[in-house]
Amino acid sequence: MPEAKEKTWLLHRTMERRQFLRGTLASALSMPAALSLLEACATSSPTKPSAGGVKLPNYLPFRGPKPDLPPNGAVEPAYLRFPSHLVRSVNETPGRGGDLTLLYLALEPPPAPLAQNAAWQALNKALNVKLEFVGADPLTFATKFATIAASGDLPDAMGLPLFTGLPNLPQFLKAACADLTPHLADDAVKDYPNLANLPTFSWKSYVNSSGIYAVPIPASQFFNGFFYDKGRFDRLGLQLPKNADDLTRLLKALTRPQAGQYACGYAAGQGTIAHLTIFRQIFRAPNNWKLERGRLIKDIETEEHKAAVGYMRDLQTAGVFNPDAQTQSLSALSGFFIRGQIQILVLGWPGYANLWDQYNAVHPGSQIYNMPMFGHDGGKGSFFTINGTQPTYVAIKKASTERVKELLRVLNFMSAPFGTVEHALRTYGVKDVDYSLDRDGNPRPTDRARSDLTSTLVPPWVRGLGGPPPVLYDPNSSDFARVAHQMESELAPMLVTDPTQGYYSPTQDAKGTVLTQLITDRLTAIINGRAPLSDHDQLVKDWRAQGGDQIRAEYEAAIAKRGG
Repeated sequence: MPEAKEKTWLLHRTMERRQFLRGTLASALSMPAALSLLEACATSSPTKPSAGGVKLPNYLPFRGPKPDLPPNGAVEPAYLRFPSHLVRSVNETPGRGGDLTLLYLALEPPPAPLAQNAAWQALNKALNVKLEFVGADPLTFATKFATIAASGDLPDAMGLPLFTGLPNLPQFLKAACADLTPHLADDAVKDYPNLANLPTFSWKSYVNSSGIYAVPIPASQFFNGFFYDKGRFDRLGLQLPKNADDLTRLLKALTRPQAGQYACGYAAGQGTIAHLTIFRQIFRAPNNWKLERGRLIKDIETEEHKAAVGYMRDLQTAGVFNPDAQTQSLSALSGFFIRGQIQILVLGWPGYANLWDQYNAVHPGSQIYNMPMFGHDGGKGSFFTINGTQPTYVAIKKASTERVKELLRVLNFMSAPFGTVEHALRTYGVKDVDYSLDRDGNPRPTDRARSDLTSTLVPPWVRGLGGPPPVLYDPNSSDFARVAHQMESELAPMLVTDPTQGYYSPTQDAKGTVLTQLITDRLTAIINGRAPLSDHDQLVKDWRAQGGDQIRAEYEAAIAKRGG
């Protein structure tokens, strides 16, 4: 596969990686110190002043290069090519010449050492700091973080994985993280224009009645897509489904076991639940929860959810899912799709651009579309949102006011939007060293980039030191941005949010991981035919008894307190 198409630099964090982090790491983080530190930096958030008077940062959009296709609500701006003129978004040197240590989640080998790393050197110079990185892979992150916490010597900035279901959120915030409220709440954020340019929805998980304790790295709000090769469908004369019966017929028509071809495939563990998301949307089940007249109803408590599970179970019985995929990891499914072993792929929206490039490297000229969502009965479908942040957010350890301001200036630089000088340095490295512009003006990585920026072109500073609002852009294909913008525009009217997003439940933190695993295990057993569909009712009873009702009550109280 050509190197230039190995990775897309802007939408590189795939949902598979997000799901892996939520599953593998959440189960690995068993030490109390690590639990406190990691989870404390993702707390509840108001959309209006809380009881304590804390407000979200005001949104002040940055006026950079004009996109070719404009944003519209959740629909992101699209750029068909790289801007020919980059603008500056930072007019002052952020740092004061000292060290800045970042703890980050390392999903790839480290970059070349500073002495041999042109990108790292240039970033140090632009920031006027001496960046140092402490990385840990998913399996050792908890242990390393617990050790650091026990030593009392926290890094200056912490790019922490985004988890759910871990306890002690507020305690660590107040004990060890800087309260950013005086610097960022309301109009105070004007001192950091690039942070003010971060979309409001991305802040919601980091503000509570006590204050603002972390800076988000924004991501798309769109959740799992149902992706297919439009050209192939057109050549075969396949019609897109308009209801559940149509979809069943289509999936059966795409399945040819004798040729090793199946309509769909899902990976082991959480892959089953990721695929179920599509059918939950078709049957208009809630996005985790729904709120009716102040009363929360969990998705599994609805008939719509049970119908979606039954529908997927019937499809499993019909043999439309590739059985080999069920022994693989989530990240392996793209290969099944590219090789034609599955014809439709469930993938997190942030992985769309990467899929487009990988598929086109094998099937040039192809266009990957998302299947429009529809209702099971032919009515309106739905499409779930996620919380609009990357798997990492940035907390700052407690320090003097001047030091906190300095670190916020660094985060402001690192959050510079697409089309700025700062963003280009952060993302691509040094021009004519780490990247060059092709004949269409788009950046292409050099061989040096895979040393300076890591083999995946995602260096530590991108992994954990702030980031820009998402845009739709692929340096390898202008068609991607155009098609993705069209797909988002079609899906935007169907978006369904989780009403508990930004609210805090202590029981969810304490028991969420266990309850999520309970749901995953039971639903997987039902879908795979190891348990009857009637076990769905028992699952609801067990979930309620083991903490679900308490979680509901805590969320309802939090929502009522804010007048939600």
